[in-house]
Amino acid sequence: MKKLKNISLLLFAILAIYSCTEVDSEIPKENPQESNVAETNQSSVWSVIKGSENHNYLEAAVVATELQVALSDTTGAFTVLAPTDAAFTDLADELGVGVSDLLELPNLTDILLYHVLPGVILEDSLLQSQVNSMHNTLLNEPIYFQSSATTVTVNGIASVTLADLVANNGVVHVVDKVVLR
Repeated sequence: MKKLKNISLLLFAILAIYSCTEVDSEIPKENPQESNVAETNQSSVWSVIKGSENHNYLEAAVVATELQVALSDTTGAFTVLAPTDAAFTDLADELGVGVSDLLELPNLTDILLYHVLPGVILEDSLLQSQVNSMHNTLLNEPIYFQSSATTVTVNGIASVTLADLVANNGVVHVVDKVVLR
């Protein structure tokens, strides 16, 4: 009798596991078109940047300054404001230089570090205040966020266009301008 009970329990467990597997595989994702870093298992903020089609210039700048090791460190926690390729192109046009000239600036490391904040700051925390807030960057210099009910801007010039790309060591917010001090 005890042996029959154990076999019954084993069969029940196998059927339960099998049926759960079948149900899970049939459930569609809510927004299969939407980029979700957590679903793509990005391990670091560097992986998010490197894996983006819209951050080639930022990737080149990070490599040129050898900051990829720091941004790959999963023991730290960072908030990265990631300017798009268009943001780098706009800045180059504004300064009357080529993007390649931007990548050779002697203060490029400082410019990039101004886009990185220690700790994780998600968009919800910025939107909740609906006022100005100040945070220090890795340069230990202030950067200002202005928020309304639905938008966040940085230093009054850059808009967060895509927020909360979460990685194991922080979060990336895409911005439409290179933020200079």
